[in-house]
Amino acid sequence: MVNNPAITINANPGDKINIIGVVLDGTALANTSGIAFNSGGSLHVQDSVIRNFGQYGISFTPNASSQLFVSNTLLSDNGTDGVSISPSGSGTITGVLNHVMIENSGTDGVGIGSSAQTINVTISDSASVNNADGIFTSVIGGSISVMVRNSTIANNSGVGLFSGGSGSTIRVTRSTITGNATAWTQGASGVVSSYADNNIDGNGAANSEPPGPLTHH
Repeated sequence: MVNNPAITINANPGDKINIIGVVLDGTALANTSGIAFNSGGSLHVQDSVIRNFGQYGISFTPNASSQLFVSNTLLSDNGTDGVSISPSGSGTITGVLNHVMIENSGTDGVGIGSSAQTINVTISDSASVNNADGIFTSVIGGSISVMVRNSTIANNSGVGLFSGGSGSTIRVTRSTITGNATAWTQGASGVVSSYADNNIDGNGAANSEPPGPLTHH
């Protein structure tokens, strides 16, 4: 449940919402969030700072097919997830996080959950650092596919990459995973796959490439 967001979006299907150049600061108040997207065709967040909220930086929970784009944005010191993607209903969710810094989140830097939806997310040239977990997926129904490219997953107190549930896959390429309690974990039939071109070292556990390396086409 998202409480007291600074910006709430309840838009019509197909509506394109753009948030550019804002600074949202929750001043560490409990039960607050930065942006709550409940419905609409797409959300674009660009050149912004979202910090110090008691709950989420961005909560993306559409009830139908929708798109999320975040670029050149800092999400810092939020109480739960920096970015939470947890849609309801059915449909397909696509997202791209590009040049995004997520740090000091109370739970996940990026948390992605599916109960019935198909979710495809690409995280490129970004960093998820000093959170509880770096990137965390959980599938109950539907599927989640995450591509992590040219990114840094570092110094998270839990797992750098956690893929949980049958139908969840995280693929990682040309990225640095270091300083985490555990570099990566496959939970409850989730899959973490690598193109065997990452820097995975200096973690408390799992200092190796995931099994079954992928090939570049």
